[in-house]
Amino acid sequence: MAAEPLGSPPGPIAPKPLQKIVPVPPRVMSPDRMRSPGRRAADIVSALVESVRGMEIASPCNRPCEEESLLFLPNRSKTEHLLSIVRKIMFPGLFTDFQISDENLGFHLGMLLSELKDLLVDQISRALAYQCKPGLPRAKDVVHAEALEKTEAFLSSLESLRGMLLKDVESAMRGDPAARSHEEIILCYPGIEAVFVHRVAHELFKLQIPIIPRMMSAFAHQKTAIDIHPGAEIGSHFFIDHGTGVVIGETTKIGNNVKLFHGVTLGA
Repeated sequence: MAAEPLGSPPGPIAPKPLQKIVPVPPRVMSPDRMRSPGRRAADIVSALVESVRGMEIASPCNRPCEEESLLFLPNRSKTEHLLSIVRKIMFPGLFTDFQISDENLGFHLGMLLSELKDLLVDQISRALAYQCKPGLPRAKDVVHAEALEKTEAFLSSLESLRGMLLKDVESAMRGDPAARSHEEIILCYPGIEAVFVHRVAHELFKLQIPIIPRMMSAFAHQKTAIDIHPGAEIGSHFFIDHGTGVVIGETTKIGNNVKLFHGVTLGA
């Protein structure tokens, strides 16, 4: 048999025989087995619904102010976002995704302030609704008006709040020989982060806003291992060095120019 020359076209390829496809019969389940998972799920859902409706964990304002929502409470992620916005206002340019200049600083702060105001009114309204007492329902417009008033009061405190925070940063700069810059302190020091959150939460605490200040302090505790009750009174130029394990209770009063190290407990 003569060999085919190199480069010659291949011969015809024989087609493969078709495979016979055998259909798989569907599984037949008994009616009881088909209904069983759904029935169990429905029973579980019903039991959970009854448990939520009958709970006494939260105050009666789980059904406050003529709201249809059963659980009308401040939102944890939005509370953390509040802190994020205030942080950007306090330290412009350090926590933003774009460059801040003299030309766009006013616009940037104005946009942040507008977002902060809307979010505060919403979350404070929820917090005030949470505080409703049995038999004394408060109309939505009354709660909203009170939330707006408290929001305006907090916004008016931003300038002095920024001044206090800058003094805290300066105190860290003077008190830590390892510090290289103010920006490093703001971006990297857990003590400054904890004090920042506390000063924001304390302003809201003084305005008698329920639950939100405690949510903020809990967030800072989880993030920095520094536990400061929002009711604690702390003077200017306050610096927590390292900070792990620091606990500052509600009744604590700290004066000016104080430096704390890790593992210190003040108050209960």
